Amino acid sequence: MTSYNRKIYWVDRVEFSKCPLDSFQMNDNESSTFLNYYEQKYKLKISNGHQPMLVHISEKKNETA
Repeated sequence: MTSYNRKIYWVDRVEFSKCPLDSFQMNDNESSTFLNYYEQKYKLKISNGHQPMLVHISEKKNETA
């Protein structure tokens, strides 16, 4: 359970080869670090920039069900 919104999230794997200081390409072709992205988008400050990343694989809901 997260401390900032008290929700429970499913973690599919831990990505030890990535950390919040790593960069990624956003949809507008600009580059950002995960740390900066979370701070700007969610107003969350990641305190440990060297921790591994948690991965959740979202499943699309079946719209015919």
